[in-house]
Amino acid sequence: MIPTNKREGDVVPDIPFSLFHLQGGLIIHQRAQINQRVWKLNTSHGPFITKVYTSIMPVKQQWYFFRAQSIPEIVPFISFPTYRESLYDADGYIWVLMPFVEGNRLHFSNSVHRHAAEQSLQFFHEKAKKIDVPDLIQRPTLLLKWKRRVLDFELTERYFIQEGKREMYQEIIQYAKEKLIKLQEVVNPFMSADNISWNHGDVASHNFMITRHNDIKLIDFDLLHRGPVVHDQLQLGHRFIAGGSSADEISKMLLFQPVYRSEWFYHGLSFPAWIIREWNHFLLKEPTSEERAKRIRLLEYQWHIHQSFVANYKHVLT
Repeated sequence: MIPTNKREGDVVPDIPFSLFHLQGGLIIHQRAQINQRVWKLNTSHGPFITKVYTSIMPVKQQWYFFRAQSIPEIVPFISFPTYRESLYDADGYIWVLMPFVEGNRLHFSNSVHRHAAEQSLQFFHEKAKKIDVPDLIQRPTLLLKWKRRVLDFELTERYFIQEGKREMYQEIIQYAKEKLIKLQEVVNPFMSADNISWNHGDVASHNFMITRHNDIKLIDFDLLHRGPVVHDQLQLGHRFIAGGSSADEISKMLLFQPVYRSEWFYHGLSFPAWIIREWNHFLLKEPTSEERAKRIRLLEYQWHIHQSFVANYKHVLT
């Protein structure tokens, strides 16, 4: 059965033990939930990671990619012992399997980890560029995604007014809109075929793992898509700013060398995407007024960090 009626926000059931046994050939001895959709399994065939999906399209997209790739620095899907690529349960959920890699996530507050992530993403882009498989999922453009986030942020003005921070709110909104206009006016020089590859799409620190042998593994390819690699570069740059990276440090990283002095990239990295994204995501958790007040104080500090970075970025470019 191919599920068509599930959504990513739906409640996800527990692991169907009998399905894994009968159709996947795995007897599960123990399970440990990592997040809502991911578990570590100890099985009759050793340790694995399993993930559940509510839509077939991201599963198909990743399987097309993983079948064609030979990149040792990533953690792909693997087939079940019965050679099935996916299992479909009675409720329409889709289960996939991945090898268990012992290690820890990177932390972008650590400069050594930032450089490791930068090198890992650069290797991924270079090797993924040669992979010719269909791009099945139409995703919104980067600018459209950012515009939507600004619109969502704009609806939260009342929370800033309650904390006496309306001026900061207006400053962020005005600045973000100005940067979006600049990004539309300035020609993006990174749209040529030479700059197109597969983007990971979610280069957060928790999607980079460091193994006990100090190898870096890139995980979680749910947002995999083909497009200008500058999109991954911008996202990683924003994550580095949040982690405390300086403009000088980013300017010296090989991943950013081809783009750093571009006016378009300057406006993209100056856009406060990480601040707006984290605030919007925080509000989805329906926080209390006390939690919102505390978060606004953190946001004020983040805004100061971002402004300082942009000022230093200008200095580095001159």
